[in-house]
Amino acid sequence: MANISTKNEWNLTKSFTSITQISLNTIEYDSKYCVIYDFWKSDPEFREGNHITLILHSTPLYLEYLKKQAETWQGGISISIFIPSPRHFKNRNGTTILSTSQLHLQTIFAVIDSMKEELKENIQKISMHLFFEKSDFKKCPILDLQKLSFLPTLMDLSDFSPPAELYPINPARNIARLGSRTKLFISGDIEQIFVENFEAQILKLGNKVLLKEKQAIVLVHRRFEIDFNAPEPKTKADLRKLIKEKKAVPFHFYVYPKGHNIPGLEEWLESKPKNAVTIEKIINYTNAEWEPQFVGDERVPFHDNRFPFRLRSNTHLGTVLCYSGFKFAIVNDLFTYHRGIKEVESKKDTTIKDLSFKQGYHKTKADLRKLIKEKKAVPFHFYVYPKGHNILGLEEWLESKPKNAVTIEKIINYTNAEWEPQFVGDERVPFHDNRFPFRLRSNTHLGTVLCYSGFKFAIVNDLFTYHRGIKEVESKKDTTIKDLSFKQGYHK
Repeated sequence: MANISTKNEWNLTKSFTSITQISLNTIEYDSKYCVIYDFWKSDPEFREGNHITLILHSTPLYLEYLKKQAETWQGGISISIFIPSPRHFKNRNGTTILSTSQLHLQTIFAVIDSMKEELKENIQKISMHLFFEKSDFKKCPILDLQKLSFLPTLMDLSDFSPPAELYPINPARNIARLGSRTKLFISGDIEQIFVENFEAQILKLGNKVLLKEKQAIVLVHRRFEIDFNAPEPKTKADLRKLIKEKKAVPFHFYVYPKGHNIPGLEEWLESKPKNAVTIEKIINYTNAEWEPQFVGDERVPFHDNRFPFRLRSNTHLGTVLCYSGFKFAIVNDLFTYHRGIKEVESKKDTTIKDLSFKQGYHKTKADLRKLIKEKKAVPFHFYVYPKGHNILGLEEWLESKPKNAVTIEKIINYTNAEWEPQFVGDERVPFHDNRFPFRLRSNTHLGTVLCYSGFKFAIVNDLFTYHRGIKEVESKKDTTIKDLSFKQGYHK
C-alpha cells in the first residue's frame, strides 16, 4: 500500500468555527486530481490495528449517511469526499473576490466540522480525504480558506451545483483505499448498512483464509434492499421474515438483477446460523455483469480510473480477479442492506448514464482520433499487412458522434479473402481448422467459411481494441516462423 505523508497539521480537537483560516497542502493523484489526505485522521487502533477498513466515497451532500456507517461498522473507515475545485480572482484594486466554488468550499468545510459533535466518539474511527479536479492548476495548490460568518447546515449544500457533471467514482475509491493502512479492506457504498457485528465476525475468517492461508479468494456477502418503513433486520431470521412479507428483496432486484444475483438464496436463508462465520460456497466469476462486494487484502488490484460512472466501474474488478486466478467465497449469515426498494431507475440515474456515455465511456474514440492525427496510432498492421485488417470508412467511423448504446455502423460482405476480422459470435460459428500450422491464413479461412454459410459482417460503432507498439516491419522471428511453416506445414 502506498505511504501517504502530508504537512497538514489538522487537530481533531480544533473546530473550524474557532479559527479564522486554515491552510492545507494538496497532493497530486493520477495527474488529474489534488488530494488532501487525512483531513480527519483515525486513531492508530483503527488505522493500523487488527481491523478491516471500510472504504467509502461520497460527495458532501451524502455525508448524512456517515453517522450510520460509523455506528454500525466496528472497524476503521477511510472515506474520500469529492469537492469543487478552488477558484478565485482579484478585482482592479487587488482585492480577492470569492467565486461561487470558493464559497461552496467554505460551506463544505464548515459542515464537515460541525459533524464532529454528531459523530462523538465514533470520529476516532474515521480517516477523511478530500479531493478535487486539478483542472487548470499546473501543480496542486495550497488550499487557503477563511471561516464563514455563519454556521451552515448540510441542507445549505443543496444550493450549490455538483462539483462536476460526472462523479469520478473509481479515483474516489482508490484515494480512500490509499488512505487506509490495515491489511484487510472492504469497499462499500455510503448508503449501505451492515448487519450487527459484521466486521468482528468476518475479521476472524479473513485473518485465517486471506492473511494466514493466502487462499486466492475474496469474501463476498449478500446485499438487499428493505422497505423504508420496515424494522432493521438484526439477523438472517429477521431478513427472511421481511422477504416473506415482501418488505425486502435482493439488491437491485427490479432494476439490475444480473448485477447482484447470487444463486442459492433460499438455501442461504434457511441454513441455521453458525457460532462463527463460515464460507457457504466458493464460485467462479462467470457473469461479467456481477458486482460483488467483498473483503479482500492487498493482492486485490485497485479500480481502473478510466471508468467515469457507476456503470461497469466495479464489475471490471471481478473480471481482473478472475483472470488472476481468484474465486469468490460466499459467506454465511452476514449481509448488508439499503433503505428503500428501487423498482425503477430514477430520472437522475438515466440522465447521468446518458451523460457518461457521451462524455465518459465514448471519450476513448475521441482520444483515438487525436492519437491518429498525431501519428501515434494507426490501423492494426497498417505497415506490415494492411490487406488483412483494413475496414473501409475509418474516417467516417472516427468522426461519427457516440451513441447512448453501441450500434451497428454498417453491414458488409466478406469480399477480401485476406481479411482477418475479430468478432463476437455465437454457437453457429464453426471452430477453426486444426490443419493450419501457423498464423498465416489460420484465421482468414473462418471468414470464408462464414461467407459461404450466408453470414455477413456487422461493423459496430465506438468500440475498438489496440496493441501497444506500431509494427513497421516484420520481425526476424516472424519471417523465420513463416518460412518454417511453409517448409513443414503448408507444403507438407
